[in-house]
Amino acid sequence: INERLNLKQKILFEIGLKLANVFVCQNEYQYQMLKAKYPKKKITKIFNPINTNIANNKKNAFENKSYYAWIGLFSKQKNLKDLFKIASKSLNSTFCIAGKAISLDDETSEYVNKLKELPNVKFVGFLKRSDILEFLSNAIALINTSYYEGFSNTFLEAWKAGVPVISTIRVNPDNLITAHDLGYVCSDVDEQILKIDYLEKNKMQLLKHFNNKCESYVRENHDSRIIAQQLIEYLTNLPE
Repeated sequence: INERLNLKQKILFEIGLKLANVFVCQNEYQYQMLKAKYPKKKITKIFNPINTNIANNKKNAFENKSYYAWIGLFSKQKNLKDLFKIASKSLNSTFCIAGKAISLDDETSEYVNKLKELPNVKFVGFLKRSDILEFLSNAIALINTSYYEGFSNTFLEAWKAGVPVISTIRVNPDNLITAHDLGYVCSDVDEQILKIDYLEKNKMQLLKHFNNKCESYVRENHDSRIIAQQLIEYLTNLPE
């Protein structure tokens, strides 16, 4: 978060951290960083919640899933350069990009324009939160190219829709993708391209496999009622 703040915001953020008595963080990396900086403060890790009661009535049949989804604001952090590499070397696959520009740096602007020139790329604009589940439900997989993320809510939305995530070793919070078989964690962009090709060739079998894994994982670990109860128990049991 700190990297995206201006100087004034960073100062206020640091003051807020120093004044806080209790921290609740999203992943093990954040937990260890806070522990190292504030060893005497109370810190716990609670995963992001998602409402699993909202039914996904628009889920497409596996054979009709037709594209790879990418969701995010167009910024340097999101690494559209690698997305361009993936799409330009996977011309037999369709990529649908949902998002909008924010303070475009030169590199991001360059690769947004390059992506628009590819015949297998479609820009669908900025989606409302209520539209994201349907968008993901029709996807074969969610592609992540970010240089860094905390715990992406988009991952949870993809898994709720039964859709695997194809990410890199840079973004695999708490090793969840690997540990729970929720997609693929790749060493680099070339491996992401290989995994897309592998999914294309084994689409029906793999999507059925990932659908069950992803939906079960979210329901058992991120349901908003479960997360709320964890938070209540933590705050209730804090020492006076």
